[in-house]
Amino acid sequence: MTTELTELSTVLAPKSRRKPRIGLVAGGLGTYWPQFPGLLPQLRESSRYVSERFAEMDSDVTDVGFISDAQEGRPPRRH
Repeated sequence: MTTELTELSTVLAPKSRRKPRIGLVAGGLGTYWPQFPGLLPQLRESSRYVSERFAEMDSDVTDVGFISDAQEGRPPRRH
């Protein structure tokens, strides 16, 4: 089997592939943060962990952060 693979690799050049591109946004309803004091930091930490894991898998990660309400979700104004 190894010989077959070696022969095949001389006929077919390996195909290079792009890195996966991942957009990540985490969110929750900001109304709940006062009711559950430790929840927001825990969710932010979980979001950071997921982002780092994707990056470790050689992915191009765009992490826009944690959004709690509509205002935080709006893109920044351009002047």
